[in-house]
Amino acid sequence: MEQGAGARIIGHVRFGPDRKVAKSGTEFSQMKLSVVDAKGKDSTFRIVMFGEAHKEAEALNTGDLVQVKGRLEVNRWKSDGGDWQERIDVVASTVEVLRTSRADAPPPADLPSDDLPF
Repeated sequence: MEQGAGARIIGHVRFGPDRKVAKSGTEFSQMKLSVVDAKGKDSTFRIVMFGEAHKEAEALNTGDLVQVKGRLEVNRWKSDGGDWQERIDVVASTVEVLRTSRADAPPPADLPSDDLPF
């Protein structure tokens, strides 16, 4: 497992968050975040949340616009077939809801004005 650069991603919750328990007993959540770039290309990122970010994930719903801050992590493993697999995850340190998809939610928070990716 390699650790990489910091990441800040703004996108919509596509799947999840799903609560999980690691073999070590550590609770975490994971979700897929959909990000559309300026050219309209849709990319999906796997977000993994531990600790406070895991607790923050409980309030998330599919379709919510969120900002995730964390780090990139490369995971490599050997499949049952003997092939090496690789996946890059974003390990979140914070997850902030910018706009909720729920109809009964309070008015949306202002989007951060600094350094938006689109």
